[in-house]
Amino acid sequence: MKKAEPTIVGEISCGVCNAVAEVRQRSTGKKLLYTYCPNCKADQRTGKQIQAFWAENMQSVGTIGTRQPEPAPEPITENAPETDTGDDIPEWEPEQPKAEEKPEDSDSRGSGWVVGGLIAAVLLAFGIKAGSQQ
Repeated sequence: MKKAEPTIVGEISCGVCNAVAEVRQRSTGKKLLYTYCPNCKADQRTGKQIQAFWAENMQSVGTIGTRQPEPAPEPITENAPETDTGDDIPEWEPEQPKAEEKPEDSDSRGSGWVVGGLIAAVLLAFGIKAGSQQ
C-alpha cells in the first residue's frame, strides 16, 4: 500500500543547516505541523511553542527559493596531533637508577629496637616483682 503524498503547507528556513525545509501537515490524527529538511530530515515535535513558531514563520511554497545549505565549517585542528616523522626525536633511554647512599653508622638502625626491648624487659621484671610482693 502506497503512502499518501504529504500535505505541504509552507516553507521555512531550517534552523540547523539553513536549507529550505518544507512545513508539512499530518494527514491522520491531529493536524499537527512538522518540517522536512532535505539534509536534516523530519522534525516532528508536537509542543505548543514549536507548533506556533512553525505556523507563524512559514512562508508560501516557492517564496524562499532554493537556497543551498551553508557549507559545514572547517573542523578545528588546534588540538589535533601533528604529523611527525620522528626523525628529530632522539632514541629514548631509561634513567639509570642512582646508587643508594648507605648511612655511615649502619649499626644505629637496630640499636633503637635493642634499647626499647631492654627497657620493656626491665619494666616487665619490676612489674612482676612488685606484683608478687603484695
